[in-house]
Amino acid sequence: MEKNSKYCDSYIFRLMEKAADLGHLDAQLYCAKEYDAGQEIIEKKNDESNKKKRHHKKKQKDPKGNTPKERALYWYLEAANQGSAEAKAHLAKMYYNGDTVEQNNEKAYELALQAKEGGNNTESINIILNTLTKKFSYEDGLKAYQAKDYEKALPLLLEAAKLEDFHAQCLCARMYLLGLGCQQNYMIALEWYEKVAQCLNIVPLIKTDKLYSQLFYLGIAFFVDEQYDIAYDLLDNAAKQHFFHANLYLSMLYQHGTNIIPQDSQMAHFYYEKWLHFLKTGDIIYLGSFPQN
Repeated sequence: MEKNSKYCDSYIFRLMEKAADLGHLDAQLYCAKEYDAGQEIIEKKNDESNKKKRHHKKKQKDPKGNTPKERALYWYLEAANQGSAEAKAHLAKMYYNGDTVEQNNEKAYELALQAKEGGNNTESINIILNTLTKKFSYEDGLKAYQAKDYEKALPLLLEAAKLEDFHAQCLCARMYLLGLGCQQNYMIALEWYEKVAQCLNIVPLIKTDKLYSQLFYLGIAFFVDEQYDIAYDLLDNAAKQHFFHANLYLSMLYQHGTNIIPQDSQMAHFYYEKWLHFLKTGDIIYLGSFPQN
């Protein structure tokens, strides 16, 4: 009975593959999925008598493929050429994972986008699109940022940042803080810096709803966590808003140097003297006396 069942299955599969050869879309998808699931390649009836001959001949490459996975790829491609969104979704995953084909993110993205536009809105397709959109947007945005083309860089980095790319969030925060490619906006900058802080599990010791106070306290939090480049940007802007204790931290940053500022003992001394001056003159005696901007 089991033998008859296998015979029936192979007979049905042969009929489906013949229909696929004739261009029937559903049959092409059926064959692709069966081969993808491990369906063995079924020899044609008259091939049995030629087995001995083929044994002594060099095996020729079948245009449809010599393995089940290669056959699956062939039929997915045929179905995709007929506009099948389902076939394009399968191909997108194959190119994304490097399954049977050489890994190709650009091809994977193109096919995933076509699949989604065709109505295939599955979770796996959305993951591919989100992951690659984030990757491409950050890479293109970073190139523009490094070339100081900030107006081009910002929308690309924002797209990646909104998809939770940590490095893009850092750059967006810095661009809004310094007004690179946009109007300076402390409020938006702080929103991005807070997201960065959350990713690093950084919590300011003092929470306040005062805008400029947030710059200072968040800067200290990044300083304590040894995120010195981020700390410098925040504390430098806090100092410019007359948060005088920020000068002490700037002095320490210049004393040791960071990725974005060189070690500079003169600058370190300058900021230390600036901080000391306000202590000696009594303008600021303790942290709580900072102006409440």
